[in-house]
Amino acid sequence: MVYSGRIKEAPDKLERGSITYKVTNIYMKDYDGDEEYRKLYHKIGRKDTLTEEEILKLVFLPLMKSKLTEDEMAVQAAELAKDMVGEIKTFIIGALVAVTDRFMSEEYKKRLLEVLKMTQIEQWIREEGIKEGIKEGERKKALDTARAAIKRGLPEDVVAEITGLDLEAVRKLKADLN
Repeated sequence: MVYSGRIKEAPDKLERGSITYKVTNIYMKDYDGDEEYRKLYHKIGRKDTLTEEEILKLVFLPLMKSKLTEDEMAVQAAELAKDMVGEIKTFIIGALVAVTDRFMSEEYKKRLLEVLKMTQIEQWIREEGIKEGIKEGERKKALDTARAAIKRGLPEDVVAEITGLDLEAVRKLKADLN
């Protein structure tokens, strides 16, 4: 288990009858986030390739002990990742979003989104939102068309065929209109 810089101690064993679960606890309080940030900042600034361990440190930077809040450190880590090149940049930004999602305040989520502007992740999020909006619009249009067709007395199977809705959805819609 990985614990943020606020957690000092946690059980490493859970016993339930004849079953015992053992975990290796990793306490981010043992890592100096400010020092790790400084090292990563210089290495990324030189365009050096990060080791696997350094990539993990960058992803978990917001959870390390620091003078900054977790929110502030998350934004700084995202800014570092944004300066990277290649596929690893997208991976790190995605991992940072996943790691910080549960604790980050709305204000800092907005700041993080600003950092992510024009990255592949931001473009992907925007495209997915557009696709979802189009689907929602198409569904609404189909429902509106189905309501109009039902009000005109068209048979349920014809309404389903015209709108692309399944027969059960048309029947439910008809029942709701009555």
